[in-house]
Amino acid sequence: MLRRSLILAALPPEHQIASFPKGSPVADWIAGEFFNWSGLALQRADFAMSDEQRSAVNALDARLNEMSDRHEEDVELWTEEGLRHRDEWRNVRRDAQMLLELFHWTN
Repeated sequence: MLRRSLILAALPPEHQIASFPKGSPVADWIAGEFFNWSGLALQRADFAMSDEQRSAVNALDARLNEMSDRHEEDVELWTEEGLRHRDEWRNVRRDAQMLLELFHWTN
């Protein structure tokens, strides 16, 4: 499921938006999916990760946490327009794509 959350986070914004019912809080759900599955993967002893993979998961988690901390003061960041145009979300997509490559989940 971590893989699925990373695929979703790496999609172009229009595909991310189309992945959910109209009017859904897409950005919240993308972040929430990653938080849920990355947290589980980091805690499970049977989910083997290299130091590089673990570091990259933690970095994306930290990026999304920092964005979440600004949720109330920067509401636009969490809108569909924010997903489309904000550098923060471009960086999330870039980091998610990098993680997919680190885990060899690109196919």
